[in-house]
Formats: sequence, structure tokens, C-alpha cells
Amino acid sequence: MTGKKATRREEQAQENKAFESAYWETVWSEVHLPTIRDPRSFHELHSLFKAHLKYGPLDFLEVGCAPGSWMAYFAKQFGYRVSGVDSAAKACEKTVENLRLLAVQGRIELADFLEYDGGPFDVIFSYGFVEHFDDPGPVFDRLVGLCKPGGVVVTAIPSLSGLNWWISRTFRPRVAAGHFPMTGQALRAHHESRGLKTLCMKKYGVLQIVSPWSKTVIERRYPRLAGFLGLPFRVWNGAVSAVTRTLEWYPAGGPIYSGTVYIGERVEPSPMGEPRRKVGHGPTGSRGHRGYCNSEFGGTQLADLQDITPRGGRGTSFDDPE
Repeated sequence: MTGKKATRREEQAQENKAFESAYWETVWSEVHLPTIRDPRSFHELHSLFKAHLKYGPLDFLEVGCAPGSWMAYFAKQFGYRVSGVDSAAKACEKTVENLRLLAVQGRIELADFLEYDGGPFDVIFSYGFVEHFDDPGPVFDRLVGLCKPGGVVVTAIPSLSGLNWWISRTFRPRVAAGHFPMTGQALRAHHESRGLKTLCMKKYGVLQIVSPWSKTVIERRYPRLAGFLGLPFRVWNGAVSAVTRTLEWYPAGGPIYSGTVYIGERVEPSPMGEPRRKVGHGPTGSRGHRGYCNSEFGGTQLADLQDITPRGGRGTSFDDPE
């Protein structure tokens, strides 16, 4: 009986993997370009980044970078020299196309992140990546290892507890199956144990509710129906966003939230031997909105992009932490 259960678990894991692969292939084939993260839509994260990140020109790497919307944001808002790495060929192709349309210069590499040998970088950014690994230790080792001394690692993960996690597990089980729950305490510990000094750690998007129909078979086959069913959630989330943006007030936690973001500075010498260098902070007046951080958990121009460079082949797909 135990053998049958183990076999069934293996079969289910293979089915989930095939579903996830097919899902992302469809996503990258149908994504509308150009796309860039809008500070007005992501105003809470935008405020946090203004408060804790330095302004360029700095070397920036996004891990799991498709379709390049965050790369374009950091290039235009912070003046970073952006690079990205992704393990899917279609994802890299779309990212290259997106950056060209947005007149953003950058470098995209097709590679398994654990085998990626670029860098080091001033800013390492991942958005919905680390939670896809059942053993995230080597991933955090690489994130920190690619960061220069004095540089910053920014890691965002989706809501892996509370209402939104329940919605995903109940209505989107195959999507949820690709995520390995990680607590805020664990996220902080993974960074601090590798020599990072925590600058900020926070649940963001409090009171934002994910649509049960988003990223499902129903949405792929009947997008209009999924859009109609998800309308109440979009209305609610839009109202919450408008109120928090207008009042410049962001609740500090709770069981309903979009994700958790960690920002930490590397304070120990880099194993790559990169000398520490000083960089200036952003212009006077850059700040985060009040109540942004808490201790709850304890100008670019168009240029030819370099060709996609394949390095390695193993990797994982990723998901927006929303």
C-alpha cells in the first residue's frame, strides 16, 4: 500500500511539472509586449525600493527575469545597468524583445542560475523564484555569492500562508504544487546566515486578494469567463490600492497579503575578491511611506542586446508573488 502511494505521489509530481511547463510556455507565447512595472501600480514596493536601494549606474541582476518588466523598471527608475538570467529559451526571447521595445540596454543569458558564472553585481533581485526549490539553500548561496560587498540582495516571495495561500491550494492546486512554503523567519534566516544585514523585511499588499481563477485551466481556455469571475477581486484590490496610495499608509501584516519582501546588504568580503566600492544614495527626498518597514518577522537608450547565451540547462519556472 505504501508503495502505491509513493508511486502515485511521483506520478502527481510529474503531472504537476508537465502542467507548469506547459503553463509557462503558454504565458510566454501570449504575453503582451512591451511591459514594464508601473510605480503607480506597485507603489508600495516602489516606496520601499526608493528608501533602501542606491541609485545607479550600478550592476543589477534579476534571477528568473522574464519578461523583463522589472529589469526595465530598475533601468529607468534607478539608472541601473541591467542583466537577467532565465532557464527557459522562450522566456529569454520574450525578455530580449521587451527590452528592445522599451529602449532598454541589457544582457540576457539562458542558463541554470546555480551554474551561472556572471557578476559580481551591486544589486541581486528575484521576484517569485526561491520558493520553487524544495532545497533553497544552494539558491541563497548563489544569490549572496554573486553580490558585491556593500551590495544589496532583494528577494520577494508570494503569500505562502493565510487566505491567498489557501485560495491557491484550493482552487489552483497545480500552481500551488510548484511552491514550497517558506515562512518570513526562514526567509530572513537564509539571508542573515550568509552574511547579510537586514535593511527591511515586510509583508506587502496587505488586504489584496488573489483571484481563484487566475493562472488556471479556466483562464487559459475561457479567459473572458475567468475575467468576469475575477471582477469582484479586481474591484476590491483596486479600491485597497487607491486608499493605501492616497493615504501613504500600508498595514504591517495580517493573514491577507500579496507577498513578503526582504532587502539585505552584504557586509562581508565577497568570495570573488571584488573590492568594496562606495556608491551614492538616491536624490534628496527619496523615502518610503510611513509604516513601511517593521520587525514583524523577529535612463537608458536603445542599443543592441547581446545574443542570448546558453549556459547549462537545469532550472525551474517561476511565478509572480501576487
